[in-house]
Amino acid sequence: MLFFLSDKISTLFDSLVGDMIEGTSTAAAIWSAGCVGVAVAMGRLEIAVLISVFMVGIFYFVRPLKKTLDNQSDAP
Repeated sequence: MLFFLSDKISTLFDSLVGDMIEGTSTAAAIWSAGCVGVAVAMGRLEIAVLISVFMVGIFYFVRPLKKTLDNQSDAP
């Protein structure tokens, strides 16, 4: 039953959004900030620092890749 529902939800999502999925990096930043908050609340500062460093690294290195891919998709 759960598989059936998830299939219907993904079909509905695909029909609403199509190929225009934007803001995934913003959503990832919000989720990672939440994870850092949970780690700090649990007293696991090493995990909070690790997540923070990991996410800053990802956002720093993925931005040039995203610009390159966007430029390639705009080219005729």
